[in-house]
Amino acid sequence: MDYSYKIAPENKMNQGEEKGMGEAEEECLAREKVREISAQISQILEEIPELESNSEEYQAKMKMLWELSKQRFVACFHSEWHLEKYKGIIFTVGYSPEPIILSILANEPECVFFIHTRETERILDEIIEQTGLKPSQYKREGIERVSAAGAYDLVKRGIKFLVEKKNIEKNRIAIDPTGGTKIMSVGCGIAASVFNLNILYVNNQNYNPKLRRPEPGSEILVSIPNPFDIFQDDKLIDGLKYFLNFKFNIAVDTFNLIKQSSNNPLFPELLANLANLLFHWNAIDYKRALSFLDKTRNSFKQLGERVAHIQDEFLHILDQWEHYLSEIHDGMIRGEKEVEKISPLLIHDILKNAEREFFDQAYNNAALKYYRTIEMINQYILFTHHELNTQDPDYSRLKWQGALPASQHDLNQSVSPSTIEQALLNKYNETWRFIYQKQGKAGEFKEQSTLPRKIGLVAGTILRSILGENAITKQSIFNLLQIIEKRNQSIYAHGITSIKKSDCEKLKKCAEQMLKVIKIPSPLKNYVFNQKMMQTIVDLFIQVL
Repeated sequence: MDYSYKIAPENKMNQGEEKGMGEAEEECLAREKVREISAQISQILEEIPELESNSEEYQAKMKMLWELSKQRFVACFHSEWHLEKYKGIIFTVGYSPEPIILSILANEPECVFFIHTRETERILDEIIEQTGLKPSQYKREGIERVSAAGAYDLVKRGIKFLVEKKNIEKNRIAIDPTGGTKIMSVGCGIAASVFNLNILYVNNQNYNPKLRRPEPGSEILVSIPNPFDIFQDDKLIDGLKYFLNFKFNIAVDTFNLIKQSSNNPLFPELLANLANLLFHWNAIDYKRALSFLDKTRNSFKQLGERVAHIQDEFLHILDQWEHYLSEIHDGMIRGEKEVEKISPLLIHDILKNAEREFFDQAYNNAALKYYRTIEMINQYILFTHHELNTQDPDYSRLKWQGALPASQHDLNQSVSPSTIEQALLNKYNETWRFIYQKQGKAGEFKEQSTLPRKIGLVAGTILRSILGENAITKQSIFNLLQIIEKRNQSIYAHGITSIKKSDCEKLKKCAEQMLKVIKIPSPLKNYVFNQKMMQTIVDLFIQVL
Protein backbone atom coordinates (compact mmCIF):
# COMPACT_ATOMS: atom_id res chain seq x y z
CA MET A 1 0.00 0.00 0.00
CA ASP A 2 1.26 3.45 -0.89
CA TYR A 3 1.62 5.72 2.16
CA SER A 4 3.38 8.57 0.34
CA TYR A 5 0.64 11.18 0.88
CA LYS A 6 1.03 14.47 -0.90
CA ILE A 7 1.42 17.31 1.59
CA ALA A 8 1.25 20.79 0.07
CA PRO A 9 3.98 23.13 1.26
CA GLU A 10 2.54 25.73 3.68
CA ASN A 11 4.26 28.63 1.94
CA LYS A 12 2.29 28.01 -1.27
CA MET A 13 -1.05 29.18 0.13
CA ASN A 14 -0.62 32.61 -1.46
CA GLN A 15 0.13 31.44 -5.00
CA GLY A 16 -3.00 33.22 -6.17
CA GLU A 17 -1.56 36.55 -5.09
CA GLU A 18 1.71 35.89 -6.89
CA LYS A 19 -0.20 35.28 -10.11
CA GLY A 20 -2.29 38.38 -9.67
CA MET A 21 -5.57 36.47 -9.27
CA GLY A 22 -8.67 38.24 -8.01
CA GLU A 23 -10.01 37.55 -4.55
CA ALA A 24 -12.84 35.38 -5.85
CA GLU A 25 -10.41 33.19 -7.80
CA GLU A 26 -8.12 32.87 -4.78
CA GLU A 27 -11.05 31.84 -2.63
CA CYS A 28 -12.09 29.23 -5.19
CA LEU A 29 -8.54 27.87 -5.24
CA ALA A 30 -8.46 27.69 -1.44
CA ARG A 31 -11.78 25.79 -1.36
CA GLU A 32 -10.44 23.27 -3.85
CA LYS A 33 -7.39 22.90 -1.62
CA VAL A 34 -9.66 22.25 1.38
CA ARG A 35 -11.45 19.47 -0.51
CA GLU A 36 -8.16 17.83 -1.56
CA ILE A 37 -6.69 17.95 1.93
CA SER A 38 -9.93 16.76 3.56
CA ALA A 39 -9.96 13.74 1.25
CA GLN A 40 -6.36 12.89 2.26
CA ILE A 41 -7.21 13.26 5.94
CA SER A 42 -10.26 10.99 5.58
CA GLN A 43 -8.16 8.31 3.94
CA ILE A 44 -5.57 8.35 6.71
CA LEU A 45 -8.28 8.28 9.39
CA GLU A 46 -9.66 5.09 7.84
CA GLU A 47 -6.24 3.40 7.92
CA ILE A 48 -4.94 4.46 11.34
CA PRO A 49 -7.23 2.27 13.52
CA GLU A 50 -5.67 -0.82 11.95
CA LEU A 51 -2.20 0.15 13.22
CA GLU A 52 -0.54 -0.29 16.57
CA SER A 53 -0.35 3.05 18.39
CA ASN A 54 3.29 2.54 19.25
CA SER A 55 4.38 1.62 15.73
CA GLU A 56 6.53 3.89 13.59
CA GLU A 57 3.91 3.74 10.83
CA TYR A 58 1.23 4.97 13.24
CA GLN A 59 3.45 7.84 14.38
CA ALA A 60 4.24 8.76 10.76
CA LYS A 61 0.57 8.86 9.85
CA MET A 62 -0.28 10.98 12.90
CA LYS A 63 2.44 13.40 11.88
CA MET A 64 0.97 13.54 8.35
CA LEU A 65 -2.48 14.18 9.84
CA TRP A 66 -1.09 17.12 11.82
CA GLU A 67 0.61 18.64 8.78
CA LEU A 68 -2.54 18.23 6.69
CA SER A 69 -4.70 19.62 9.52
CA LYS A 70 -2.57 22.77 9.63
CA GLN A 71 -2.92 23.28 5.90
CA ARG A 72 -6.65 22.62 5.95
CA PHE A 73 -7.12 25.04 8.86
CA VAL A 74 -5.31 27.86 7.04
CA ALA A 75 -7.16 27.16 3.78
CA CYS A 76 -10.53 27.21 5.57
CA PHE A 77 -9.62 30.51 7.23
CA HIS A 78 -9.03 32.06 3.80
CA SER A 79 -11.97 30.49 1.97
CA GLU A 80 -14.82 29.59 4.30
CA TRP A 81 -14.77 31.26 7.67
CA HIS A 82 -14.36 34.89 6.55
CA LEU A 83 -13.00 35.96 9.92
CA GLU A 84 -11.10 39.12 10.74
CA LYS A 85 -7.33 38.86 10.98
CA TYR A 86 -5.83 40.23 14.17
CA LYS A 87 -2.48 41.98 14.31
CA GLY A 88 -1.95 41.15 17.97
CA ILE A 89 -3.09 38.06 19.90
CA ILE A 90 -2.77 37.22 23.59
CA PHE A 91 -2.49 33.45 24.21
CA THR A 92 -2.74 31.41 27.38
CA VAL A 93 -0.40 28.44 27.07
CA GLY A 94 -1.40 25.04 28.45
CA TYR A 95 -0.19 21.54 27.59
CA SER A 96 -1.71 21.49 24.08
CA PRO A 97 0.31 23.57 21.60
CA GLU A 98 -1.80 22.60 18.57
CA PRO A 99 -4.67 25.12 18.94
CA ILE A 100 -2.20 27.98 19.42
CA ILE A 101 -0.15 26.92 16.41
CA LEU A 102 -3.27 26.75 14.22
CA SER A 103 -4.47 30.16 15.38
CA ILE A 104 -1.11 31.79 14.67
CA LEU A 105 -0.75 30.18 11.24
CA ALA A 106 -4.22 31.36 10.20
CA ASN A 107 -4.07 34.92 11.59
CA GLU A 108 -0.40 35.63 10.81
CA PRO A 109 -0.25 38.24 13.60
CA GLU A 110 2.45 40.88 13.71
CA CYS A 111 3.09 40.07 17.36
CA VAL A 112 1.79 37.76 20.08
CA PHE A 113 1.90 37.78 23.86
CA PHE A 114 2.17 34.40 25.61
CA ILE A 115 0.93 33.84 29.16
CA HIS A 116 2.39 30.58 30.52
CA THR A 117 3.00 28.73 33.75
CA ARG A 118 6.29 27.30 34.92
CA GLU A 119 5.16 23.88 33.72
CA THR A 120 4.01 24.97 30.27
CA GLU A 121 6.94 27.22 29.38
CA ARG A 122 8.60 24.33 27.52
CA ILE A 123 5.55 24.15 25.20
CA LEU A 124 6.49 27.57 23.84
CA ASP A 125 9.53 26.15 22.08
CA GLU A 126 7.34 23.88 19.95
CA ILE A 127 4.90 26.70 19.20
CA ILE A 128 7.66 29.07 18.11
CA GLU A 129 9.37 26.40 16.02
CA GLN A 130 6.24 25.34 14.13
CA THR A 131 4.94 28.87 13.53
CA GLY A 132 8.27 30.39 12.58
CA LEU A 133 7.82 33.35 14.93
CA LYS A 134 10.84 35.64 15.11
CA PRO A 135 12.07 36.93 18.47
CA SER A 136 10.67 40.38 17.65
CA GLN A 137 7.21 38.88 17.05
CA TYR A 138 6.48 37.60 20.53
CA LYS A 139 6.85 38.22 24.22
CA ARG A 140 6.37 35.67 26.98
CA GLU A 141 5.43 36.24 30.61
CA GLY A 142 4.90 33.61 33.27
CA ILE A 143 2.00 33.59 35.66
CA GLU A 144 3.26 33.07 39.19
CA ARG A 145 0.08 31.57 40.52
CA VAL A 146 -2.59 30.00 38.33
CA SER A 147 -5.62 32.15 39.07
CA ALA A 148 -8.24 34.19 37.27
CA ALA A 149 -6.83 37.36 38.82
CA GLY A 150 -3.30 36.48 37.70
CA ALA A 151 -4.46 35.85 34.12
CA TYR A 152 -6.40 39.12 34.17
CA ASP A 153 -3.32 41.08 35.23
CA LEU A 154 -1.17 39.53 32.52
CA VAL A 155 -3.79 40.16 29.83
CA LYS A 156 -3.75 43.79 30.90
CA ARG A 157 0.06 43.78 30.62
CA GLY A 158 -0.14 42.10 27.22
CA ILE A 159 -2.50 44.78 25.89
CA LYS A 160 -0.15 47.50 27.09
CA PHE A 161 2.82 45.78 25.39
CA LEU A 162 1.03 45.29 22.05
CA VAL A 163 -0.40 48.81 21.99
CA GLU A 164 2.54 50.82 23.34
CA LYS A 165 5.54 48.79 22.20
CA LYS A 166 4.20 47.34 18.95
CA ASN A 167 1.87 50.19 17.95
CA ILE A 168 -1.08 47.86 17.38
CA GLU A 169 -4.54 49.44 17.73
CA LYS A 170 -6.57 47.90 20.54
CA ASN A 171 -9.43 46.96 18.22
CA ARG A 172 -6.95 44.79 16.25
CA ILE A 173 -6.04 42.72 19.34
CA ALA A 174 -7.81 39.50 20.41
CA ILE A 175 -7.49 36.97 23.22
CA ASP A 176 -7.18 33.25 22.51
CA PRO A 177 -7.58 31.21 25.73
CA THR A 178 -7.91 27.83 23.95
CA GLY A 179 -4.60 26.42 25.15
CA GLY A 180 -4.77 27.56 28.78
CA THR A 181 -6.39 26.12 31.87
CA LYS A 182 -10.03 26.70 32.75
CA ILE A 183 -9.07 29.09 35.54
CA MET A 184 -6.91 31.10 33.14
CA SER A 185 -9.83 31.19 30.68
CA VAL A 186 -12.03 32.75 33.36
CA GLY A 187 -9.45 35.51 33.86
CA CYS A 188 -9.30 36.06 30.09
CA GLY A 189 -13.10 36.30 29.91
CA ILE A 190 -13.12 38.96 32.64
CA ALA A 191 -10.33 40.85 30.86
CA ALA A 192 -12.15 40.63 27.51
CA SER A 193 -15.23 42.15 29.16
CA VAL A 194 -13.32 44.97 30.85
CA PHE A 195 -11.04 45.85 27.92
CA ASN A 196 -13.59 45.03 25.19
CA LEU A 197 -11.52 42.53 23.24
CA ASN A 198 -12.82 39.82 20.96
CA ILE A 199 -12.11 36.19 21.82
CA LEU A 200 -10.69 33.55 19.47
CA TYR A 201 -11.21 29.90 20.20
CA VAL A 202 -10.03 26.80 18.32
CA ASN A 203 -12.64 24.06 18.55
CA ASN A 204 -13.16 20.62 17.01
CA GLN A 205 -16.36 19.81 15.16
CA ASN A 206 -15.97 16.03 15.55
CA TYR A 207 -14.80 13.52 18.14
CA ASN A 208 -13.18 10.33 16.85
CA PRO A 209 -14.12 7.40 19.16
CA LYS A 210 -11.55 5.08 17.59
CA LEU A 211 -8.73 7.51 18.32
CA ARG A 212 -10.43 8.57 21.58
CA ARG A 213 -9.67 12.20 20.89
CA PRO A 214 -11.00 15.16 18.86
CA GLU A 215 -10.74 14.24 15.22
CA PRO A 216 -7.75 15.69 13.35
CA GLY A 217 -8.86 17.86 10.45
CA SER A 218 -12.12 18.91 12.13
CA GLU A 219 -10.60 21.98 13.81
CA ILE A 220 -12.39 25.30 13.34
CA LEU A 221 -11.60 28.80 14.49
CA VAL A 222 -14.43 30.55 16.30
CA SER A 223 -14.52 34.31 16.79
CA ILE A 224 -16.58 35.31 19.81
CA PRO A 225 -17.56 38.98 20.06
CA ASN A 226 -16.23 40.51 23.23
CA PRO A 227 -18.74 40.38 26.11
CA PHE A 228 -19.42 44.09 25.79
CA ASP A 229 -20.35 43.73 22.12
CA ILE A 230 -22.56 40.72 22.88
CA PHE A 231 -24.75 43.03 25.00
CA GLN A 232 -24.07 46.06 22.82
CA ASP A 233 -27.03 45.34 20.55
CA ASP A 234 -29.38 45.64 23.52
CA LYS A 235 -27.79 48.99 24.43
CA LEU A 236 -28.10 50.18 20.83
CA ILE A 237 -31.78 49.21 20.80
CA ASP A 238 -32.25 51.14 24.05
CA GLY A 239 -30.69 54.17 22.36
CA LEU A 240 -32.93 53.79 19.33
CA LYS A 241 -36.00 53.70 21.58
CA TYR A 242 -35.23 57.29 22.60
CA PHE A 243 -35.80 58.26 18.96
CA LEU A 244 -39.45 57.27 19.25
CA ASN A 245 -39.93 59.66 22.16
CA PHE A 246 -37.79 62.44 20.64
CA LYS A 247 -35.24 62.15 23.51
CA PHE A 248 -32.37 62.82 21.15
CA ASN A 249 -30.01 64.26 23.78
CA ILE A 250 -30.21 61.01 25.78
CA ALA A 251 -29.72 59.02 22.56
CA VAL A 252 -26.56 61.04 21.77
CA ASP A 253 -25.10 60.25 25.21
CA THR A 254 -26.05 56.57 24.91
CA PHE A 255 -24.44 56.06 21.50
CA ASN A 256 -21.31 58.04 22.40
CA LEU A 257 -20.82 55.88 25.49
CA ILE A 258 -21.12 52.71 23.38
CA LYS A 259 -18.75 54.19 20.78
CA GLN A 260 -16.04 54.88 23.38
CA SER A 261 -16.14 51.33 24.68
CA SER A 262 -16.69 49.35 21.48
CA ASN A 263 -14.21 47.61 19.24
CA ASN A 264 -16.55 48.44 16.36
CA PRO A 265 -17.26 52.16 16.90
CA LEU A 266 -18.49 53.05 13.39
CA PHE A 267 -22.09 51.95 13.92
CA PRO A 268 -22.66 53.74 17.26
CA GLU A 269 -20.87 56.76 15.77
CA LEU A 270 -23.37 56.78 12.90
CA LEU A 271 -26.28 56.66 15.34
CA ALA A 272 -24.72 59.38 17.51
CA ASN A 273 -24.40 61.65 14.46
CA LEU A 274 -27.99 60.92 13.48
CA ALA A 275 -29.21 61.67 17.01
CA ASN A 276 -27.21 64.92 16.99
CA LEU A 277 -28.78 65.88 13.66
CA LEU A 278 -32.26 65.41 15.07
CA PHE A 279 -31.38 67.06 18.39
CA HIS A 280 -30.21 70.28 16.68
CA TRP A 281 -33.12 70.21 14.26
CA ASN A 282 -35.48 69.88 17.21
CA ALA A 283 -33.62 72.75 18.90
CA ILE A 284 -34.27 74.91 15.77
CA ASP A 285 -30.54 75.11 15.02
CA TYR A 286 -30.71 74.36 11.30
CA LYS A 287 -27.07 75.17 10.56
CA ARG A 288 -25.72 72.58 13.01
CA ALA A 289 -28.40 70.11 11.97
CA LEU A 290 -27.12 70.32 8.38
CA SER A 291 -23.55 69.86 9.61
CA PHE A 292 -24.50 66.64 11.43
CA LEU A 293 -26.48 65.53 8.39
CA ASP A 294 -23.22 65.52 6.41
CA LYS A 295 -21.50 63.61 9.23
CA THR A 296 -24.35 61.10 9.32
CA ARG A 297 -24.10 60.48 5.58
CA ASN A 298 -20.30 60.04 5.77
CA SER A 299 -20.57 57.67 8.75
CA PHE A 300 -23.18 55.62 6.93
CA LYS A 301 -21.02 55.25 3.83
CA GLN A 302 -18.04 54.09 5.92
CA LEU A 303 -20.07 51.09 7.11
CA GLY A 304 -20.18 49.76 3.53
CA GLU A 305 -21.62 46.28 3.14
CA ARG A 306 -23.02 46.16 6.66
CA VAL A 307 -25.72 48.68 5.76
CA ALA A 308 -25.99 47.98 2.02
CA HIS A 309 -29.48 46.47 2.35
CA ILE A 310 -30.93 49.67 3.86
CA GLN A 311 -28.78 52.11 1.87
CA ASP A 312 -31.34 53.25 -0.71
CA GLU A 313 -34.11 53.91 1.81
CA PHE A 314 -31.96 55.64 4.44
CA LEU A 315 -30.01 57.85 2.03
CA HIS A 316 -33.31 58.85 0.40
CA ILE A 317 -34.53 60.05 3.82
CA LEU A 318 -31.29 62.02 4.33
CA ASP A 319 -31.64 63.62 0.89
CA GLN A 320 -35.19 64.71 1.73
CA TRP A 321 -34.09 66.14 5.06
CA GLU A 322 -31.20 68.01 3.45
CA HIS A 323 -33.57 69.60 0.90
CA TYR A 324 -36.00 70.57 3.67
CA LEU A 325 -33.39 72.01 6.07
CA SER A 326 -31.47 73.79 3.31
CA GLU A 327 -34.64 75.51 2.13
CA ILE A 328 -35.24 76.90 5.62
CA HIS A 329 -31.59 77.76 6.30
CA ASP A 330 -31.03 79.44 2.94
CA GLY A 331 -34.10 81.60 3.51
CA MET A 332 -32.84 82.62 6.93
CA ILE A 333 -29.46 83.78 5.66
CA ARG A 334 -30.87 85.53 2.57
CA GLY A 335 -33.09 88.03 4.35
CA GLU A 336 -31.67 91.28 5.73
CA LYS A 337 -34.61 92.12 8.02
CA GLU A 338 -35.81 89.57 10.55
CA VAL A 339 -39.23 89.44 8.92
CA GLU A 340 -37.60 88.57 5.57
CA LYS A 341 -36.09 85.46 7.11
CA ILE A 342 -39.52 83.98 7.81
CA SER A 343 -40.59 81.48 5.15
CA PRO A 344 -43.71 79.31 4.95
CA LEU A 345 -41.57 76.21 5.49
CA LEU A 346 -39.98 77.69 8.63
CA ILE A 347 -43.45 78.41 10.06
CA HIS A 348 -44.50 74.87 9.16
CA ASP A 349 -41.44 73.47 10.94
CA ILE A 350 -42.08 75.45 14.12
CA LEU A 351 -45.65 74.13 14.13
CA LYS A 352 -44.40 70.55 13.75
CA ASN A 353 -41.86 71.21 16.50
CA ALA A 354 -44.73 72.29 18.75
CA GLU A 355 -46.60 69.10 17.84
CA ARG A 356 -43.65 67.01 19.04
CA GLU A 357 -43.70 68.88 22.36
CA PHE A 358 -47.45 68.30 22.59
CA PHE A 359 -46.94 64.59 21.88
CA ASP A 360 -44.34 64.52 24.70
CA GLN A 361 -46.92 66.17 27.02
CA ALA A 362 -44.59 69.16 27.42
CA TYR A 363 -47.53 71.56 27.22
CA ASN A 364 -45.66 74.66 28.44
CA ASN A 365 -43.08 74.24 25.68
CA ALA A 366 -45.71 73.38 23.11
CA ALA A 367 -47.76 76.48 23.99
CA LEU A 368 -44.73 78.73 23.50
CA LYS A 369 -44.14 77.30 20.03
CA TYR A 370 -47.80 77.41 19.00
CA TYR A 371 -47.84 81.04 20.12
CA ARG A 372 -44.73 81.72 18.06
CA THR A 373 -46.28 79.94 15.06
CA ILE A 374 -49.30 82.25 15.11
CA GLU A 375 -47.06 85.27 15.59
CA MET A 376 -44.91 84.26 12.61
CA ILE A 377 -47.98 83.71 10.44
CA ASN A 378 -49.04 87.27 11.20
CA GLN A 379 -45.53 88.58 10.52
CA TYR A 380 -45.33 86.76 7.20
CA ILE A 381 -48.77 87.79 5.92
CA LEU A 382 -48.55 91.42 7.03
CA PHE A 383 -45.14 91.78 5.38
CA THR A 384 -45.76 89.88 2.13
CA HIS A 385 -49.34 91.13 1.57
CA HIS A 386 -49.21 94.62 3.04
CA GLU A 387 -45.47 95.55 3.37
CA LEU A 388 -45.85 95.92 7.13
CA ASN A 389 -42.79 94.99 9.16
CA THR A 390 -44.17 94.06 12.58
CA GLN A 391 -40.93 95.15 14.26
CA ASP A 392 -41.04 98.62 12.69
CA PRO A 393 -44.36 99.15 10.85
CA ASP A 394 -44.63 101.97 8.32
CA TYR A 395 -48.39 102.44 7.92
CA SER A 396 -47.86 105.09 5.24
CA ARG A 397 -47.00 102.31 2.78
CA LEU A 398 -50.40 100.69 3.12
CA LYS A 399 -52.75 100.67 0.15
CA TRP A 400 -56.10 99.91 1.71
CA GLN A 401 -59.43 100.36 -0.01
CA GLY A 402 -61.18 100.01 3.34
CA ALA A 403 -60.23 103.60 4.12
CA LEU A 404 -62.74 104.73 1.42
CA PRO A 405 -66.52 104.57 1.57
CA ALA A 406 -67.81 101.31 0.04
CA SER A 407 -69.25 103.22 -2.95
CA GLN A 408 -65.77 104.42 -3.95
CA HIS A 409 -63.84 101.09 -3.69
CA ASP A 410 -63.78 100.55 -7.48
CA LEU A 411 -62.84 104.09 -8.50
CA ASN A 412 -59.10 103.60 -8.01
CA GLN A 413 -58.94 106.84 -6.06
CA SER A 414 -55.73 107.55 -4.21
CA VAL A 415 -56.02 107.93 -0.46
CA SER A 416 -53.58 109.87 1.67
CA PRO A 417 -51.51 107.90 4.19
CA SER A 418 -52.95 109.93 7.05
CA THR A 419 -56.49 109.05 5.98
CA ILE A 420 -55.60 105.35 5.77
CA GLU A 421 -53.87 105.39 9.15
CA GLN A 422 -56.80 107.16 10.83
CA ALA A 423 -59.34 104.77 9.30
CA LEU A 424 -57.21 101.84 10.40
CA LEU A 425 -56.89 103.25 13.93
CA ASN A 426 -60.68 103.66 14.14
CA LYS A 427 -61.23 100.01 13.15
CA TYR A 428 -58.47 98.93 15.55
CA ASN A 429 -60.13 100.73 18.49
CA GLU A 430 -63.51 99.38 17.43
CA THR A 431 -62.24 95.82 17.73
CA TRP A 432 -60.71 96.42 21.13
CA ARG A 433 -63.95 98.03 22.32
CA PHE A 434 -65.78 94.83 21.31
CA ILE A 435 -63.24 92.72 23.24
CA TYR A 436 -63.60 94.78 26.41
CA GLN A 437 -67.37 94.57 26.17
CA LYS A 438 -67.20 90.76 25.78
CA GLN A 439 -64.98 90.65 28.85
CA GLY A 440 -67.48 92.72 30.83
CA LYS A 441 -64.97 95.56 31.14
CA ALA A 442 -66.50 98.17 28.83
CA GLY A 443 -65.87 100.91 31.38
CA GLU A 444 -62.12 100.16 31.38
CA PHE A 445 -61.67 100.61 27.65
CA LYS A 446 -59.48 103.51 26.52
CA GLU A 447 -59.05 104.38 22.87
CA GLN A 448 -55.54 104.28 21.45
CA SER A 449 -54.33 107.54 19.92
CA THR A 450 -51.86 105.80 17.57
CA LEU A 451 -51.44 102.44 15.95
CA PRO A 452 -48.96 100.08 17.64
CA ARG A 453 -45.28 100.75 16.88
CA LYS A 454 -44.48 97.07 17.39
CA ILE A 455 -47.12 94.63 16.28
CA GLY A 456 -47.62 91.70 18.65
CA LEU A 457 -49.67 88.55 18.18
CA VAL A 458 -53.12 89.94 19.02
CA ALA A 459 -52.51 93.30 17.32
CA GLY A 460 -51.28 91.48 14.20
CA THR A 461 -54.41 89.33 14.10
CA ILE A 462 -56.62 92.42 14.47
CA LEU A 463 -54.79 94.21 11.65
CA ARG A 464 -55.15 91.19 9.36
CA SER A 465 -58.89 91.19 10.04
CA ILE A 466 -59.20 94.91 9.33
CA LEU A 467 -57.12 94.68 6.15
CA GLY A 468 -59.51 92.24 4.55
CA GLU A 469 -59.27 88.69 5.98
CA ASN A 470 -62.92 88.04 6.49
CA ALA A 471 -62.30 84.66 8.11
CA ILE A 472 -60.87 86.48 11.12
CA THR A 473 -63.89 87.90 12.94
CA LYS A 474 -64.06 89.97 16.10
CA GLN A 475 -65.44 86.94 17.90
CA SER A 476 -62.54 84.74 16.72
CA ILE A 477 -60.08 87.41 17.90
CA PHE A 478 -61.80 87.43 21.30
CA ASN A 479 -61.56 83.62 21.47
CA LEU A 480 -57.86 83.78 20.54
CA LEU A 481 -57.23 86.36 23.26
CA GLN A 482 -58.85 84.06 25.83
CA ILE A 483 -56.45 81.28 24.82
CA ILE A 484 -53.46 83.62 24.76
CA GLU A 485 -54.24 84.78 28.31
CA LYS A 486 -53.70 81.19 29.51
CA ARG A 487 -50.26 81.26 27.94
CA ASN A 488 -49.48 84.73 29.36
CA GLN A 489 -50.31 83.51 32.86
CA SER A 490 -48.07 80.44 32.53
CA ILE A 491 -44.73 79.86 34.23
CA TYR A 492 -42.85 80.42 30.94
CA ALA A 493 -44.44 83.85 30.42
CA HIS A 494 -45.60 86.16 33.20
CA GLY A 495 -47.19 83.83 35.76
CA ILE A 496 -46.53 80.78 37.89
CA THR A 497 -49.05 78.24 36.56
CA SER A 498 -48.57 75.48 34.01
CA ILE A 499 -50.47 75.14 30.77
CA LYS A 500 -53.12 72.43 30.86
CA LYS A 501 -53.50 70.00 27.98
CA SER A 502 -56.97 71.34 27.15
CA ASP A 503 -55.71 74.94 26.90
CA CYS A 504 -52.68 73.90 24.83
CA GLU A 505 -54.98 71.95 22.54
CA LYS A 506 -57.03 75.09 21.85
CA LEU A 507 -53.86 76.99 20.95
CA LYS A 508 -52.82 74.07 18.75
CA LYS A 509 -56.09 74.10 16.80
CA CYS A 510 -55.88 77.87 16.38
CA ALA A 511 -52.33 77.69 14.98
CA GLU A 512 -53.25 74.86 12.61
CA GLN A 513 -56.29 76.76 11.37
CA MET A 514 -54.32 79.95 10.80
CA LEU A 515 -51.58 78.15 8.88
CA LYS A 516 -54.11 77.06 6.26
CA VAL A 517 -53.98 80.53 4.68
CA ILE A 518 -50.27 80.05 3.82
CA LYS A 519 -49.18 77.87 0.93
CA ILE A 520 -46.44 75.47 2.14
CA PRO A 521 -44.14 74.08 -0.59
CA SER A 522 -45.07 70.52 -1.45
CA PRO A 523 -43.70 67.86 -1.17
CA LEU A 524 -41.15 69.60 1.09
CA LYS A 525 -43.63 69.88 3.96
CA ASN A 526 -43.84 66.07 4.10
CA TYR A 527 -40.12 65.70 4.79
CA VAL A 528 -40.29 66.94 8.39
CA PHE A 529 -39.55 64.23 10.93
CA ASN A 530 -42.34 62.89 13.14
CA GLN A 531 -43.04 59.75 15.13
CA LYS A 532 -43.90 57.75 12.00
CA MET A 533 -40.59 58.76 10.43
CA MET A 534 -38.74 57.82 13.64
CA GLN A 535 -40.37 54.40 13.62
CA THR A 536 -39.15 53.89 10.04
CA ILE A 537 -35.60 54.89 11.06
CA VAL A 538 -35.62 52.56 14.07
CA ASP A 539 -36.96 49.65 12.00
CA LEU A 540 -34.20 50.19 9.41
CA PHE A 541 -31.37 50.14 11.91
CA ILE A 542 -32.72 47.18 13.86
CA GLN A 543 -32.25 45.26 10.59
CA VAL A 544 -28.53 46.08 10.78
CA LEU A 545 -28.04 44.74 14.32
